[in-house]
Amino acid sequence: MVFCDIGVAFPRAQIVAPKKVRLAEAEAELAKTMEVLNEKRAELKAAEDKLDSLKNQFQEMIDKKARLEWQVRVVFPFVQLQRERARVQCQSTIRIRVTNQVPEE
Repeated sequence: MVFCDIGVAFPRAQIVAPKKVRLAEAEAELAKTMEVLNEKRAELKAAEDKLDSLKNQFQEMIDKKARLEWQVRVVFPFVQLQRERARVQCQSTIRIRVTNQVPEE
């Protein structure tokens, strides 16, 4: 049988008991803080995902702008030229029809 000296054990209990209480309080506070931290991490993740989405949309719009600028610079003048040729050909055809018509008397 082991006997503890009550004169030694009691002061130790008085020293350890408040520390255990403070440890439990600190662990509870840590748990609350970790919960808040995890919520903030989730919010940060959502914000980063939205930012990535906006970056992708922005890049898509830049690409679309480049395609449209190319169309305006290269394709549109060609289309205008084709339309002008068709208009001139149509006017020539109308002129030929008008001049070839026999006047009715």
